[in-house]
Amino acid sequence: KARSTLINGLNQAEYDKVSSLKSAKEIWDALEAYHEGSKGLRKVKLGQLMKELGAFGLQKGETIKEAQARFQLIVNNLGRLGKIIPQSELNMNILASVPFDFQSKVTALEAAHNIDTMDHLALFAELEQFERKMHSKKHDAPVEKMKNLALTVEKSKPESDEESDEDLA
Repeated sequence: KARSTLINGLNQAEYDKVSSLKSAKEIWDALEAYHEGSKGLRKVKLGQLMKELGAFGLQKGETIKEAQARFQLIVNNLGRLGKIIPQSELNMNILASVPFDFQSKVTALEAAHNIDTMDHLALFAELEQFERKMHSKKHDAPVEKMKNLALTVEKSKPESDEESDEDLA
């Protein structure tokens, strides 16, 4: 019965790969290897994702929301491979990745919240709110009018023809 349930839920390509297998366990293991790769491949993927997580940072011109989407994708892929990262590590990684402009907010968050237990999605929401405030302040700031300055240059002849460049220096 379990074998039939598995077989009925497969598309044609998956069915072709497992139709000759006899037990539900064999089918399940084959589908797992097909979708997630071998144990060796999973280790390589896990290593790459951990490296991405360690090197995570906001890219130039990237918003907090865009960075959150990239970060969440890494975390979700790690979870699919069985690697669950503690909230404290996720949060410290996020806070280390924000630009210098955000340091006042980082300090305030660390003082007001327990960063070790705060949900990383809530942390991103706080950072996004701060980013929006910074952006609106930049656009609301009065623009100083600049005065135009025009210079004219007059070329003058030396008073005597005998003066040389060395005499002028």
